[in-house]
Amino acid sequence: MLSEVANMDEYSMKVSHPEFTHTRTFNKELGLIFASRKELWVEMRRFTERTLRHFGFGKSNTMQSVIEAETTDLVKEFNETIKNHGGIMKIRTKFVLSLLNTLWCMVAGQRYPHDDPTLIKLMDRNFEMTKSRSFIDPFHFLLPKRIKDMFPSISKEDVRLRVYKECHDFTKILIDERKTEGMYNNSPLNYIDAFLQKIEENKGNNKSVYTEENLQAMLADLLQTGTTTTNGTMNYGVLFLTLNPKIQEKCQKEIDSVVSRHLSPTLEDIEKMPYFQACILETHRQGNVVPNPIPRFAPTDWNIKG
Repeated sequence: MLSEVANMDEYSMKVSHPEFTHTRTFNKELGLIFASRKELWVEMRRFTERTLRHFGFGKSNTMQSVIEAETTDLVKEFNETIKNHGGIMKIRTKFVLSLLNTLWCMVAGQRYPHDDPTLIKLMDRNFEMTKSRSFIDPFHFLLPKRIKDMFPSISKEDVRLRVYKECHDFTKILIDERKTEGMYNNSPLNYIDAFLQKIEENKGNNKSVYTEENLQAMLADLLQTGTTTTNGTMNYGVLFLTLNPKIQEKCQKEIDSVVSRHLSPTLEDIEKMPYFQACILETHRQGNVVPNPIPRFAPTDWNIKG
């Protein structure tokens, strides 16, 4: 029942604190993460889910090829790093670009090299910001705005603003590239194209949520949340398996019983690995990367199951 409630539109509004949330989106309420207006939350959620599914997200035949390409490159990169650094490898951000590419090929129609300097810098800044403050850090709200403006380093406001600017600069480049190509007018090829088409369709509608600034906010949400949280879970998984070699051996044994060593596992193969799936669920339970989620509220009373 809790899962059902969490996915209901009636309980999906976020608690928005303009001083904290609006600085990341051009001093307006935009995007999906902190959407407290029902029309914004419902429309952006449905459009994003529908559009990403249309371009292959969640479809095994599409996802399989993308995931396989990324894991192949990742394993190669791991082997080279371990070989060149005496058997030692720091994994803090190793998964980020693979995770990003898996989603970004449907969002922007691009796949980035794992040594892309712009994205590595952006991801490092994002990790820095995430470490500096949780979503509901009480210190940020208790500190007077005048003090934060005078001493931005105290509340890490300078870090946040720098990350937001770099992220918006990056998304603006992506949008401009798609606009220049012009495919969105007739045959959208990805999420950005589909959003640009919606912007064209809603020109003249001042109440429309389809604006270029909102597209930038949505791309920032996808870029920051999708990679940071999943990367954190992957890091926890490596940590737990390293600390529990017997469990690691059981996982490997089950994988070997389903997939030959010379083949890559498929999404269908995972359904035949109950022990491995249980380990993934336990990783999510113990490695909670968002212990304090964004607060929600119900704008009106409603009944569930009578």
